[in-house]
Amino acid sequence: MQPLLDLYSAGQLVRALHESNAIALQFVKSAVLCNILGIIYSKIERFDAAFARIHKAISTRLLIVTTTP
Repeated sequence: MQPLLDLYSAGQLVRALHESNAIALQFVKSAVLCNILGIIYSKIERFDAAFARIHKAISTRLLIVTTTP
């Protein structure tokens, strides 16, 4: 995740977005990755995609919390 955050911090939002989406295909249930994608989408003003990713992050996190004994 650190390389994605480094790209984001350097202002390389498009590259960070592409790499995050590629990683998301492997880790479809990662709430952290969904948050990162949500923030990146928000910064490039794609608010519909940002909302969807942040919603997925929250839903994923709630699923983990409610199903863990």
